[in-house]
Amino acid sequence: METASLAHEQSPNGAAVPLSARDNDATGTDPTTASGGGDVPVTDQLKFSTVLAYRSQAVEGMNFEYLDHTADIQVHSWGGTLGEALEGQALGMFNYMSELKFVNLDPACTRELLTSEGHDLHSMVFGFLDELLFTFHTENIIACKVEVLDIDRDHWRVRCRIGGELFDRQRHDIGTEVKAITYSAMQVLESEDNAEVFVILDI
Repeated sequence: METASLAHEQSPNGAAVPLSARDNDATGTDPTTASGGGDVPVTDQLKFSTVLAYRSQAVEGMNFEYLDHTADIQVHSWGGTLGEALEGQALGMFNYMSELKFVNLDPACTRELLTSEGHDLHSMVFGFLDELLFTFHTENIIACKVEVLDIDRDHWRVRCRIGGELFDRQRHDIGTEVKAITYSAMQVLESEDNAEVFVILDI
């Protein structure tokens, strides 16, 4: 498959090392300790991850960037709330499959989705992205707008609304296929006014 130009952007020399350097197993980690980072406090991780160099690869002013990974691709997204960071994460996934600047909003393709119940923060993030990827594969909808409507931390579910149009190989940019969402090196960092999510996509 032809790869979108954005998929080949490289991190600048001297950029901060990703927080996700250490992989987690498929069961995820305890959300109360964020994820990864060893003994480094969550607040220190947030300060580290928000240095200018770490967000320097933001795609066209959006709240996500692509970080180098050995075989797959890591999406780093951020926002003032976890909902905003999840929206960026979703758009980062869709943009990797097809550049969103070529995608329009078709009211007929608007969908409101509710993810299946998870068991912790990581499973909720996984379920959110997996539901969107499932919608792409089953309904052929490429989303250029994602709005998180509600985050249920009691049942670890996300309710969201997506907008976009049917993917057309003759008209849309053909990027890189995303095969699956992974738990590998997944991180969710939150503070009072900032949230960051790191997810590796299987391509």
